[in-house]
Parts: sequence; C-alpha cells; structure tokens
Amino acid sequence: MRFRALQLYLEGYSMRAISRELGVNHQSIANWMKDYGRYLPPGLPPDIVELARLDGLFVL
Repeated sequence: MRFRALQLYLEGYSMRAISRELGVNHQSIANWMKDYGRYLPPGLPPDIVELARLDGLFVL
C-alpha cells in the first residue's frame, strides 16, 4: 500500500486524493512520503529547482 501511495504521489496526486483512493488517513500518507525522503540524495542546489509542486499548489 505504501508503494502504491508513492506511485500515485509521483504521478501528481495530492496526499488527500491518495488518502481517498487508498482509504488511509492523509497524515499517514504524509508520514510515508517523509519516510521515503530519507532515501533521496542530500539537498539539491536551489538554482536547479525552477518549479515546485506543494500538494496541489504550483509555485513559480
């Protein structure tokens, strides 16, 4: 279920949409995504990131 949540998140679904799809509390989804963050490479330089998506909100 956690892997499916990660797949949906990477496809662009919001955490609340994932929670509705899987029938899991949205805070659990947020905690799972935070746990997966430990496996990412250490911080990317800010100049590489041009567009950030924050759970359904696009920021330029």
